[in-house]
Amino acid sequence: MRRTLSFTFMALAVMCFAVPVFAQGGAAGSATNWVAITSGFAMAIASAVCGIGQSKATAAACEGLARNPAARAHHRNKQRLAGRDFVADDYSIADIAIWPWVSRYEWQTVDLGAYANVKRWYTAIAKRPAVQRGYKVPKDVGEIPMP
Repeated sequence: MRRTLSFTFMALAVMCFAVPVFAQGGAAGSATNWVAITSGFAMAIASAVCGIGQSKATAAACEGLARNPAARAHHRNKQRLAGRDFVADDYSIADIAIWPWVSRYEWQTVDLGAYANVKRWYTAIAKRPAVQRGYKVPKDVGEIPMP
């Protein structure tokens, strides 16, 4: 695939430079501005190559978030928790609803260390006595996992 793609771009480059060479001559009244035409092709090819290069970096980040939906959710929570202690500024039902999902970060193969705001929020809620009691209902599954 890579060899075919590079051959295609090389062939297009040769054609773009060869067109002005073969365009020499002819009547002065029917002259075509081949330099402008070939520079248009060259700009299109350059844009395509730049787009391919930039897409590789962006694709890696997008693929990481797409392959792990939990990481995507933690990324959104990280942004939401920036500069605030809880999701809705004060401890609320939103925190109570989100926390159990985040507490399964090990199952989700998510490193909470990469999400400092989420980790701070998670540990603050995990230290609450009511949360510690509620974590043992309906059956005791051990201690609350801490990052």
